[in-house]
Amino acid sequence: MLEHVHSYVIALVVAVLCFLFIEAGFRSGRFRKASAHSDAEFGVAQAAAFGLVALLLGFSYSIALSRFDDRRAVTVREANAIGTTILRTDLFDKSTAIIMRGYLKRYIDARVDFAEADTDATRQARAAQLSDSLQRQMWDLAMSTSRRDEHSTMIPLFIATLNETIDISTEQTAVLNAHIPDLVIAVLVFVILVACSMLGYGFGRETFRALIASVVFSAMFGIVIGTILDLDRPQQGLVRIPLDSLRALQRSF
Repeated sequence: MLEHVHSYVIALVVAVLCFLFIEAGFRSGRFRKASAHSDAEFGVAQAAAFGLVALLLGFSYSIALSRFDDRRAVTVREANAIGTTILRTDLFDKSTAIIMRGYLKRYIDARVDFAEADTDATRQARAAQLSDSLQRQMWDLAMSTSRRDEHSTMIPLFIATLNETIDISTEQTAVLNAHIPDLVIAVLVFVILVACSMLGYGFGRETFRALIASVVFSAMFGIVIGTILDLDRPQQGLVRIPLDSLRALQRSF
């Protein structure tokens, strides 16, 4: 559900909520009398809360960055596999090679469209359906050509490359659709808001309204959440998976 909301809209909402929870904590804390014993206990609880926030943010950021790198690597591998398949069409006779290159040209367009679709389920499904159809057509053409010349040592080379291209498309689908679950993001935001309320409560007990610090803390949490979501969405926001390798193949045709 969250993938249909822009990451920086969520970041802004989180920042505003953080500030409101700090303010609510402040208003609650200023009516409580502080003592040396209670201050020590509250300090431990506050440190534990922010320690948990740091741990969850670190894990979430690491997962998002790792998946971003995986998507980028798979995109390059897919472009290389398709490029090799294009080169090996020269192993066919001229008429078959022309037909196969026509399929591959449409296939590259479909794969670029699939990668750009990201969270647009309708566009992604349409591109995936076209990809599957072209894969079957290319496979059938390669098989029929192989049967006509069962002793050929060239056609199996093309078939091996085509098989790799098909396999990588499945891998591409898996990595593009692997997102951080909404529940994980919800838990992360919940823990951040609890920590913010404790921060505000601490300010209130000291009757010190740290307005600038509250704004800075809220903005920091919002920016980090936005960056995590941005990394988790390949073709949205400021950080995007480069598709230069696939587009270079498009231009080559």
